Amino acid sequence: MAMNAKQSAALIALAREKKLFLMEGMWTRFFPSIRFVRKLLNDHEIGEVRHVHAEIGYPFPKDEARLWKNELGGGGLLDIGIYPLAFATMVFGTEPEKVTSTGTLNDGGVDVHNSVTLHYSDLRFATIEYSMLVQLSETVTISGTTGRIHIHTPAHLATEVSVIRSVGPGKEESKTTQFAWPDADNGYSGFLHEGEAVTKAIQTNQLEAEEYSLDESLGIMTIMDKIRKDIGLVSVLDVIPVLVALDTLVIMTSINTRPLRWGILGCGRISHTFASNVKPLETAIFHACAARSLDKAQEFATKHNIPHAYDSYEALCSDLEVDVVYIGTIHPTHCKLALLALNHGKHVLVEKPMAMNVKEAEAVIKLAQQKHLFFMEGMWARFFPAIRFVRQLIDQGGIGDVHHVHSAFGVPFKGDNDRIWKKELGGGGLLDIGIYVIASATMVLGFEPENVTSAGKLNDKVEYSTLTKLSETVTISGSKGRIFIQPPAHATMEISVVTYDEFGKETEKTLRFPWPNPNDHHSGFLYEAEAVTEAIHNNQIERSEYSHAESLGIMKIMDQIRHNLGLVYTADTP
Repeated sequence: MAMNAKQSAALIALAREKKLFLMEGMWTRFFPSIRFVRKLLNDHEIGEVRHVHAEIGYPFPKDEARLWKNELGGGGLLDIGIYPLAFATMVFGTEPEKVTSTGTLNDGGVDVHNSVTLHYSDLRFATIEYSMLVQLSETVTISGTTGRIHIHTPAHLATEVSVIRSVGPGKEESKTTQFAWPDADNGYSGFLHEGEAVTKAIQTNQLEAEEYSLDESLGIMTIMDKIRKDIGLVSVLDVIPVLVALDTLVIMTSINTRPLRWGILGCGRISHTFASNVKPLETAIFHACAARSLDKAQEFATKHNIPHAYDSYEALCSDLEVDVVYIGTIHPTHCKLALLALNHGKHVLVEKPMAMNVKEAEAVIKLAQQKHLFFMEGMWARFFPAIRFVRQLIDQGGIGDVHHVHSAFGVPFKGDNDRIWKKELGGGGLLDIGIYVIASATMVLGFEPENVTSAGKLNDKVEYSTLTKLSETVTISGSKGRIFIQPPAHATMEISVVTYDEFGKETEKTLRFPWPNPNDHHSGFLYEAEAVTEAIHNNQIERSEYSHAESLGIMKIMDQIRHNLGLVYTADTP
């Protein structure tokens, strides 16, 4: 029903809150043959059940992408492994004392086969096997103290069940019962049984089906999470708040969440990029924009279908219909405009850097906290699925203890780009792109270094690393491996993980995390905007992915770097 237990729990909670029927489509449970098996078990026809063995396997076609790609939820467990697992839980329940598994991942990061043992109380156990590489029997055997039940192939849409009973020392008696599909020649006609069960439940005001309850769905998903953890299978969808397919973005929001009304301060290039790429977010409405001239604001409003345009930032912040403000102006104005918006009761997302120095940053954050308003510096990279994956991998000890981070970012900026080259406009490499590489380090090692050294160069009193293109990669090295964030690291969609075994042999695996629009990394603004929306609706004033404390910590580091370089901005003077 979902990719992990967390998602499943959210769906179930919402269905119960709304008093709506919800069921995961485990159609097998509604086949007459399986209903017959459950009755046999309830009547103790084979005594006390001690063991269940179930297996399923097919040589899956190599050209069916959804089965072989991690980002599409591929792999054997979620697709076919759930069937034998559900037979085990049907008999023994969803709370094994222990789960062990020995599976294999392919180069694409999906599980291609696995053997799993579920250990239950009183020495009961279940063994399941699944494979995407070979044909397995697809049978189920349930063994008890006085007999066993054999569900013939194909067990997930069975028409034949044998009951074998002990009738004396070394003697057995077998009886086989046949069950026809609705269409005798088509096993998929068994969907009729499931459809009838859903219809009956809804007509009788039931919220779930007894044959396959929501608690069992959640229990199975919890077991599958444990299996995936054992074999090192991490889905890209475990770590992102949106579900991304190759060409489709599905925003996961509560159906009763009121869209936030955004106001855009500044109608330049970055604001155009933000507005263009956040439009698909169903919980965002662009209500107003403002620029220093009405003509520019109206031009922006027309392009992005925004109903209100203002020729002053004060006027937009005074608009009572605006919930949250995005600030996309030049760096030296960020602090002033953030304070303006907060003083008018608006939540704020401001482009990085949030201010010119730590003194300004402290003033903004203090005001946001006093007014209990959401505020965040726009470090959009933190909300990309790839970076969420990296953080989770580090937190789980995937590369051991981290000892070193190397990050590089260089762009040959054009000479006529005044915003970059003029100090009075907050120009220079540090505040514009250098902040990304610093944030890569603080994400991993924290924002309180014991010492900061720097060797840079100023050009007419503006520091630069803006003359040449650098790799724009990040390498995070630990005691058990390293993580390589592929370019462009500030908006990456590809992560390579290298792990070492006890003999020093390296194993490398690369995972891809598509952007919402596969051809444009700027579409990643969606992730940031969704995070802002979620925080505001949850009455939060900051995001844990990029906290106020980290923004301040990075600003302190940048102040120290500027001090080392001798770079002073107007905002630094008393």
